[in-house]
Amino acid sequence: METSLEGTFAAGDARGGSTKQVASAVGEGATATLMIRNYLEKRQGNRGYKGD
Repeated sequence: METSLEGTFAAGDARGGSTKQVASAVGEGATATLMIRNYLEKRQGNRGYKGD
């Protein structure tokens, strides 16, 4: 889900090869969210976020 531009992520219709279906876009959005969280934690460290 990370694009060729570091720190930029895409999901749903904004992503190449998307299936143009709402359910897929929602799942990709959730996956992108987890990838963004991992990206930020690697760059900034865990700043006290405890998670679920």
